[in-house]
Amino acid sequence: MPPTDDFQKAWSAIYNNAVMLAQRVLTTSDIEGMFDSFNHVINRMIAQTDEVQKLNQKVTQLKLEIQDTKKNSSRKSAANQQTEHISCFFAMPFEEEYEPLLKAVRQVLEDKPYGWQVIRADEQHHGTTITANVMSHIARSHCYLAEISDNNPNVFLEIGRMTHYEERPRIYLCREEAKERVAADLAGQIYHPYKMDATNNVNIEALVEQLRQEFERRTDIKKLKSEGKKIYLSADLLVRKEKVNPGIAELIAKNYITVEDFLKPNSNSVAQKLHLKRKAETGAIEDAQEFLRTYFGLEKYE
Repeated sequence: MPPTDDFQKAWSAIYNNAVMLAQRVLTTSDIEGMFDSFNHVINRMIAQTDEVQKLNQKVTQLKLEIQDTKKNSSRKSAANQQTEHISCFFAMPFEEEYEPLLKAVRQVLEDKPYGWQVIRADEQHHGTTITANVMSHIARSHCYLAEISDNNPNVFLEIGRMTHYEERPRIYLCREEAKERVAADLAGQIYHPYKMDATNNVNIEALVEQLRQEFERRTDIKKLKSEGKKIYLSADLLVRKEKVNPGIAELIAKNYITVEDFLKPNSNSVAQKLHLKRKAETGAIEDAQEFLRTYFGLEKYE
């Protein structure tokens, strides 16, 4: 704490009086009066110092309380932004070689027993800038995936923003051959290795099985899975199970975010909303509803 004017004046007076005392300018009575006065001033300065310290402690405490309040408010705000279904933001390089990994992750997490949405930043836009878009996706998501094999700088920026939500699961994925190159900042983190040939000859089924086993080991993922959220309606799931053609599957997923929302209206109402007029298209909607109802055990929507 810098010296106050009172301190500076007191020390100056002490110095000047010490000089006068050395030169025998002061009498004994003058010295006694000075001693009493200095005792009074010093006691007052000590008292003021104690008061300042107490005030500083109170200010520090108030600042901490304000920070905690802001954090709690931010957490509540972020929780209010989250989707009704569980969504998982995937920070990954946009290179084509990683498309099989994205496809495999979706086959695991968008299928049962999860029914979660896997989101990549370039697929949906929630902000006017790239940064705002990424931050919005991160705030809306319940958990995070990050591919760290290549130490991609954009991925690491997104990981940094994920750490604002410490209570949300973060899953780090790394190719087997890249384990020795993991950045020092993440060397102490638990990451999940996977095997993927960096060619077009990727065995998706084998990769899906690897990822499924890795995810099943995570207790935080199991806990998140047990929260009873709505089920994400995956167009990819409908196509893979050969229930509807890709065009209708995309149309359904675009208009109905969750399986529950899709099952509430009857097939005719859905077909009307989607502007599907042919009988075969209405029948495809009915087949899709029946499949999802049975597949996810949602008979209450019959």
